[in-house]
Amino acid sequence: MLDISLHVCAAVGCANIDIPSGMWMRREGDNLLVRCNQTEEIWYLTCENEAWKGRIGNCSAGETRGDACWIMCECLVVFVQIVCKCIKMQ
Repeated sequence: MLDISLHVCAAVGCANIDIPSGMWMRREGDNLLVRCNQTEEIWYLTCENEAWKGRIGNCSAGETRGDACWIMCECLVVFVQIVCKCIKMQ
């Protein structure tokens, strides 16, 4: 009599993902953290049924933060100038 055994192996879980340049990731089991190098933007993904759930944004959107900050700084300067003029008038 011939004794034959069949063993099947299968990978379980989610494969590592390729992230765009300008980002880094840290994986801990079924959880994945993705972060931009230049901004504080962070995304969290979870592995469910062998697929990553969640989305990764676009770090280039973070570049507009500089523009928004610059506009805010300009507004602050104008505000300070107005306050100083008001104080001088009193």
